[in-house]
Amino acid sequence: MALRYKPLKSDYGEVKKELALYFASKLRHWPGSNTWYDNECLHIIGYLHEKWGSLRLVSQEGMEGV
Repeated sequence: MALRYKPLKSDYGEVKKELALYFASKLRHWPGSNTWYDNECLHIIGYLHEKWGSLRLVSQEGMEGV
């Protein structure tokens, strides 16, 4: 949803919820394993999604295959 070209208003809350669930799930499985990236996901990415709309242009998804 965060990478959707034109996100719906309902996507913003859903993205924040999923980011928080990612963070909580990781800590549940591996206590104490949070990193700077996890903190960014929890606190910053949802805000940027609301501010900028789609995060497709700032995603490094395309870099994973290089």
